Amino acid sequence: ESTGLLRHWTGSLSTAQDVELTGYGVLVLSLTEHMAEAFQGARWLLKQRRASGGFHSTQDTIIALSALATYASIALGSAEVTVRASAAGGLSSTMEVGASNMDVLQSVRLPQPGAPVTIEASGSGTVLVMAEVVYNLPQQPLLPCYEVDVHWFGMQKSSVGGSVRGCVQPLPNCSLSSKDGMWIMSVGLFTGYGASRQSLEARRLDGLVKRYELGDSRVDLYLEEMHVDKETCIEFNVTREHDVRSLQAANSEVFEYYAPDRKGSVATSYAIEEYVAPEEPEPLVVSGNCHILSPSLLMLTLLVQLVV
Repeated sequence: ESTGLLRHWTGSLSTAQDVELTGYGVLVLSLTEHMAEAFQGARWLLKQRRASGGFHSTQDTIIALSALATYASIALGSAEVTVRASAAGGLSSTMEVGASNMDVLQSVRLPQPGAPVTIEASGSGTVLVMAEVVYNLPQQPLLPCYEVDVHWFGMQKSSVGGSVRGCVQPLPNCSLSSKDGMWIMSVGLFTGYGASRQSLEARRLDGLVKRYELGDSRVDLYLEEMHVDKETCIEFNVTREHDVRSLQAANSEVFEYYAPDRKGSVATSYAIEEYVAPEEPEPLVVSGNCHILSPSLLMLTLLVQLVV
C-alpha cells in the first residue's frame, strides 16, 4: 500500500507482520537500487518504531533494523550533512552526519516539552529527522485470549519417566479469524525434570510443531496451525533427572508470535495423573511435493520477481 511518501506491505495477521513484510520489501528495493521506493518504505518503518527503538516482536524488529541499516548504508553512505536543532529553553544542538557515523542514532532532549523546534540542515545527501513524544495513559487489564491446560502423566512401571501434554484453545473474547499463523507454546517444567529431545524431534518430524527450543526449566514449541473451535494439544516425554522435594507450580503460557499481547497462561501444581490417551488429531492434507511458504518468504519471492 502506498500513501503519499509512505509505502508498506500488509498481511492478514497483525501490524508486526506488516513491519516484517515491509522490512523485506525495503531490503530488496535497497539491494536492487530502487531507492525512491525504498525511501517510502523506510519512512513507514520509522513511524512504526517504539520509543525503546524496537518494534512489535523480536522477529519484526530484527528484519526492520536490518532493512533500515541496509538502506542507510546505500542511501546515506555518501551523505555529509550538518543538522542544527534549536528550541525555547536554551536548546542549541549541532549534529554532523557523514560516512563515519551514518548508522549511529543521534538524539537530543527538549528542555521544555511542547516548545516549538527549529530544524536546519546544510550539506549534501539525505538524512531523516524524527520528533518523538512519549506519554503514559491508563490501560485496562488485557483479557486472556487463550485457555491453556497442562497435564503431567506417569509412565507405567517407571518412577522417573512420564509425559507432558499442553493444550490450548482460543477464547471467544478474541477468537481466531484463521487457523493459520504462528504461536509459541511455552511449557514450564517442574524443577528436576528434563524434556526428551527424541520425543520433541518426533513432534517436529510429524508436523505438529515447526520447531522447538529448550530453555531454563521450560520448552518452547512453535506452532503454525491451531484449531479455531477446539483444543490443540502437543505431548512430549520428560524424565526426572534429580529428586526435588516440595515442588512449586510450573508456569506455562501461549502467545501469538506476531502479537505477543494476545496470550493465555496457567500455573500447574505438581501432580502426576494416570495416563489418558489424547483424541486423534486431524490429518494434514498435503498435495504432491508442494511446500507451503510463510507469508514473509512468499512476499520476498514476489518482490524479487517484480524488481529484477
